[in-house]
Amino acid sequence: MTAARGASHRKLVFIAVLLLSAALLFCGFFSLLPPDGAAYASGALPDGYYAAAGGDGDWYFSEDYLDLAEAGVILARLRAEYDFSELEPVVIAVIDTGVNTDAEIFGTGTDNDVFLRNAVGDIVGRNTVDNNADISDGATADSHGTHVTGILALLIRALGLTDCVKIMPVKAGEYVASLGGSGNSFDYNDVARAIDFALENGADVVNLSLGTDNAPITSRWKDIVSESDSEQAVFVAAAGNYANSSGFKPFYPAASENVIGVMNYEESEHGARLHYVETNKGSNYGTLYDVCAPGTDIVSADGKTGGYKAMSGTSMASPAAAFAVALTALKCRLTGFDTSPDELREMFDLTFRDTLEYDGAEYPLLSVTGALEAEFARDASGNVYLASAADAEAAFSPDSLTLGGYGTLTLTADEDWLDTGAQYRWDYVSDGMKMTAYGSRVTIGIAVYVPGDASVTLTVYTPDGREEIARKQLNIPTEYFVPTAENSSLTLSMRADDDGTVTLSEGETLVLGVDTLRYASPDTETVWYVNGREASREQSFEFDPAEDGVYTLFVTVNGVRIGDEVTVVAEGRGSARDRAAMIGGICGGAGGAVLIAAAIAVAVHSARKKKAASGGGNGE
Repeated sequence: MTAARGASHRKLVFIAVLLLSAALLFCGFFSLLPPDGAAYASGALPDGYYAAAGGDGDWYFSEDYLDLAEAGVILARLRAEYDFSELEPVVIAVIDTGVNTDAEIFGTGTDNDVFLRNAVGDIVGRNTVDNNADISDGATADSHGTHVTGILALLIRALGLTDCVKIMPVKAGEYVASLGGSGNSFDYNDVARAIDFALENGADVVNLSLGTDNAPITSRWKDIVSESDSEQAVFVAAAGNYANSSGFKPFYPAASENVIGVMNYEESEHGARLHYVETNKGSNYGTLYDVCAPGTDIVSADGKTGGYKAMSGTSMASPAAAFAVALTALKCRLTGFDTSPDELREMFDLTFRDTLEYDGAEYPLLSVTGALEAEFARDASGNVYLASAADAEAAFSPDSLTLGGYGTLTLTADEDWLDTGAQYRWDYVSDGMKMTAYGSRVTIGIAVYVPGDASVTLTVYTPDGREEIARKQLNIPTEYFVPTAENSSLTLSMRADDDGTVTLSEGETLVLGVDTLRYASPDTETVWYVNGREASREQSFEFDPAEDGVYTLFVTVNGVRIGDEVTVVAEGRGSARDRAAMIGGICGGAGGAVLIAAAIAVAVHSARKKKAASGGGNGE
C-alpha cells in the first residue's frame, strides 16, 4: 500500500469512527429522555406487578381515569422547578388490619421503601388490637390491610415519590371467623387508639377503609373523627359496599362531616361508572360522600403470597383518594403555601375536574393531575381559592340562541375545574328585564327578539366577595327562526266560525299572517295564494275581495305550507258597488240636465236681446 493510499484509508476509518461515536452519543442521549406520554416512573414498579396487571399497569393508570402518565410529566416539571431534597415527606397513615411488609411492592429494605421509618430504621407503626408493635396483617382471609396499603405503595412508586410520600401502617382490625365473609372486624376503641397514634406520630393524611351502617352503633362511629382530630390531619374513608344512598342509610365514618367519603367507580366503554353489581351489592353513593375513585378489580399486594391479586370495593378506592390529598399537601409544601388540615380538605375539593352521573345526580371524580396542577391563592379574609379563577375562560352552550322566545343557555365560568372557590355573578337582559344568576355553572332562560342583542357579563369575585378579580363579556350569537309547519301557526285578524269559515261582510277585510315570520330571516320567501293563484309575497296579507263569493286562502314559507287552508265567504261586496255606481249615475244625469237647461236659458236670453235690438231700428 502506498503512503498516499494509507493516509486515505486512515482518514476514512477516522471519519467512520467519528460518525459511529456521534450516532451512539445521539442514541444514548435520547434514550435518557422519558417516552412521550409515559413519564411516570414505570421502572420503579416490580416486574411481578406488570405480570399481574398488564404491561401498561392497571386500567386506572390510563389517561381516561387517573392519567398517571400526565401526572408524571407534571411532577417532572415540578422537580425541575423546586428543590425536593429538603422536603419533609407527607405521611399517610393506613388504619386497617395491618400489613405484610415483605410483599415486593413495598420495596422494604430497598431504595424504593415506602414506609415511614424512625431514627433507628424501624417502621413507624402500631398494633392497637394487641397494644404492641406487631403490624402484620390480621385479616387472614383476604389480607385486607396489605391490599389497601399496596395501592398506596403502587401510586407512590409509579410516580417516583418514595422520597416525598411515606406510609404509616396502624393495625386496628383482625379476622373473626364467626363473622363470616371476609370476617374482618374493627373495634371502635381499637380504631380510636389507632387515630391517636397516627396523629401523635405526625400523620398528615389518615386512610380508613372501614366503617359501618349498623344503626345501633353508627352514632358512635359518626363521631369517631372528632373536630380536634380533623384539625390535625385529613381523614379519608371508604363509603361502603351496599349500593345504598347516604340519604337512606349513611355509612360512617365516610358520611361524617370531618371525613372525605370515597365512592367506588369502575371502568366502562364510556369512562368512569359507579360500581354496581346488584341490589345491596355495589358502591354506596350520595351527597354525604365527597368523591369517586377507582376501586373495582384493583391489582395490589397479596398478603398471603407476597405477590398480587385483584380486589374490589370502596376500600380500594379510598387509598387512591388519600394519595391525591397527599399530592395536594406536597404541592403546597413545594410552593410554600402554608395550610392547615381543615384548609387542605377544602383545597382538595377544588382539585376535581369532572363528574360521573348516577341515579340522576352528579358526583366528582378524583383527579391526580388536578391535585398537582391546582394553584391556590387567598383573599383578604384568608379564604382559599384557585388562582386560575382570575383567568376565567367563560363558555356557553349551545353555541347560539334562536330569535323569538325563551332559550336555555348553560354558562360555565371555568371548564378546567368543577369549582374554584371564587364567587361568580352573571348579568344579562332577558325580555327587556335585567337578570342575575350566581355560580360557576348555571343554566338560565333567556329571551332574545332582536338579532345580535344577546350578551352576558361574568364578574368573578374572591370568596369573601370583596374584590373583583375578573370580568368577561360574552356575546351570544343569535340565529333567525326557521318557520316550519310544526313550529309556526297561521294568524287571522277575525275569528273563524265553528266550521273554520271566515265571513266577510260589507266593508270588512281579513288580515292574515304567520306568527313566527317576524323572527325569520329577511330572505325568507312567503307566498300567499287565493284560489290557488299567487296573490302576495308580503309577510302579512290583507284580503279584500272585490266580489261576493267563496275563496280559499293558504300560505307557504320557503315552499312549505303553514297551517290549514282558510275558507272566506264574502257577502254584500257586489251590491254595495252597484249602489255606488247607481249614485254616481244619478249624480251624473242630474248634472247633465242642469247643463242642458242652462244652455237653453242662455240661448233664449240671447234671442230676446237680438229681437229687441231689431225692433228699435224699425220704429216699432
